[in-house]
Amino acid sequence: MSEWSRRFHARPPCLSDVTHVLSVTCGSTVSCVKLVTEAVVEALTAHDLEAFVACYRVDAIIETGSGEVLASGHQAIRARYGPLLMSFPDVRVRKIEGFAVGEYIVQLEEVEVRGNLAPERHVAIYRIINGLIAHERLLR
Repeated sequence: MSEWSRRFHARPPCLSDVTHVLSVTCGSTVSCVKLVTEAVVEALTAHDLEAFVACYRVDAIIETGSGEVLASGHQAIRARYGPLLMSFPDVRVRKIEGFAVGEYIVQLEEVEVRGNLAPERHVAIYRIINGLIAHERLLR
């Protein structure tokens, strides 16, 4: 279990506690960048929409590699990912590898849905500000 998981599960799983844990224990250090990106992957795999959204700043943007905005802000992130998590209850996300440079992390992730022949891989580039994801670019 990751450091973030231990801290998160020691508190009630609500948005303010998750945000508090991430913002108080993190700055823009490499360990913080890794902490929040691990939290995103764990929240998706656990199908915990609120823990997932709590990893992002209120004004966060998620976009494709070509710059198409997929979601902007917490409400849009919930609206996009909530139905996806309900539609794919056996989805599993895992980090394959990644590296941090300043407030950025580049991470190869694998998404597996039971019944699919091969897991899908993508690269996520995260920008972390004050312990939360401010921007995510997904390359597929």
